[in-house]
Amino acid sequence: YSLISLVGMLSVPLNLLVSPAWTKFLQRKPWHKAILVSQLLTIAAYALNPVVTAERTWFYMVCIGLGTLASPGTSLAHSHLTYAYMPEENRTAFVSFNAVLGQIFAFLGTNVGVLFIQFSENMSVNVLGLQMGSKQMINWISAALMLMLCVYTQIFVRKKLPE
Repeated sequence: YSLISLVGMLSVPLNLLVSPAWTKFLQRKPWHKAILVSQLLTIAAYALNPVVTAERTWFYMVCIGLGTLASPGTSLAHSHLTYAYMPEENRTAFVSFNAVLGQIFAFLGTNVGVLFIQFSENMSVNVLGLQMGSKQMINWISAALMLMLCVYTQIFVRKKLPE
């Protein structure tokens, strides 16, 4: 628990240090580039998280570091994303709908994750020589889903924004 506390405390100043860099990145690059970079960092954290073992506790610091580096970029880019393709007329209604829809999908995602862990609680799978339980598998499933979302976002952006 000491390592978890220490890494948690160090992630706060790291987050404060990288926030201005993400702001500058967003001023120079479009929102979809920031989402891509931040999501790839987040995907790396999720993909590496199942590899954390008692022998490889340093992977935990890498995972938290990657997530902390990605967090401000994800937050800033998603705050711009809300308005990217929104019409000026009835903007308040669209923002409200977007917020409600986001909460509904967060609720559904959480419940699907809980159900997955409950149904696969005693299941164990050997992946690349590592014994994976349900909590490790859900990290890789989340990483795969985020990667698919990144690909979809890039395809969507290329169709909407010709370069």
